[in-house]
Amino acid sequence: SWRSRPRTIMQKTTGGRMAGSPAEPDMHDIGILASYDPVALDQACVDLVYGAEDGQSLIDRIESRNGLHTLKQAEKIGLGSREYELVNIDD
Repeated sequence: SWRSRPRTIMQKTTGGRMAGSPAEPDMHDIGILASYDPVALDQACVDLVYGAEDGQSLIDRIESRNGLHTLKQAEKIGLGSREYELVNIDD
């Protein structure tokens, strides 16, 4: 079975780890997600980014790297499902 570490979607920059001088965060903190299904987890992260008012630079980066195609293909080859349910554990 697939296990995945929690993904932190906090203050995402588009500079990346390899950039000599990474950009300042250009997106607000939208939370921490966790799942045993890596495809569902990534789909939920992408959906939150697409729904964020300040997510355009990250959306551009996702789309320039065929991120949505990657999720579709991952589901197609059986790595997981793109369907998910968000459960707030703070309530």
